[in-house]
Amino acid sequence: MINKKYELLKNKTVLYVEDDLTLQKNIVETLGHFFDKILMASDGDDAYDLYISHQNRIDLIITDINMPNMNGLEMAKAIKEINQNIPIIVATALVLLVMNDIIRNYEVIAAVIILTREILISGLREFLAIGRIKLPVSSLAKYKTFLQMFSISILLTGETGNKII
Repeated sequence: MINKKYELLKNKTVLYVEDDLTLQKNIVETLGHFFDKILMASDGDDAYDLYISHQNRIDLIITDINMPNMNGLEMAKAIKEINQNIPIIVATALVLLVMNDIIRNYEVIAAVIILTREILISGLREFLAIGRIKLPVSSLAKYKTFLQMFSISILLTGETGNKII
């Protein structure tokens, strides 16, 4: 049953917007497990142009906020003026944490894994809800999410988190 639900995603097209090419590559690889068609842009201007040329094909947009030229929020606003119903997921928390040196080194890798999973899963659930498709949640998944959110809260506290542990 779950496989049938994932099969529905294979027919959807995602526009992913990220100016960090390494992060873009990793996220696109992860998204590739769910979606066959992924369009990529490195800034809001490129994403807006891609959306204009493919707006009848794009089903979901995932964007960073801080990018050169047009930022993610400006791009989202411009696209929403054309199509208020397009789902847009804004994913930027990790970038702010790294830029402010709240997390660094191996903490970044752990945070990327946790946040990417949570953002993609929650965004995927919202996207599926539009089509009235539900993903079942097992007790193990709920426990795992709790542990991941607890872990990310420790990472977010930085040096203070080390004292908690």
